[in-house]
Amino acid sequence: MLDDCACASWADGQYSDAYRCGNSTGEPDSDIAITCRCSRFLKDTFDLGRGELKVGEGFAVGLYSPERSLVDMIRLRHREGSDIAWEALRRWLGRKGAKPAALIEMAKALHGAERAVRNALEIVL
Repeated sequence: MLDDCACASWADGQYSDAYRCGNSTGEPDSDIAITCRCSRFLKDTFDLGRGELKVGEGFAVGLYSPERSLVDMIRLRHREGSDIAWEALRRWLGRKGAKPAALIEMAKALHGAERAVRNALEIVL
């Protein structure tokens, strides 16, 4: 059974709050608090690097590619800290098939990200 965890409306841009997981009756199943952070992205770039994973009959979960995820981490590093972004980039670069050029191409499509990604690559390489 899946827990119901909801995030508030994105209409005002960003939102962050803690929610308790609950069952179908709305009663808490556990004392685990989950922090939801929603962000608002441009419609033109929302599907960039995004795919879907089928998780059951008629259900799919949207997932971003490693390149898109890294570019977002680098350009939004002020939220979680640059040390987390740099470590993720180092790990990605250590993977077989990692192509820094693909990361730069993804960054070019996202406003203002190319310079940040190039700087990050200089830092970790």
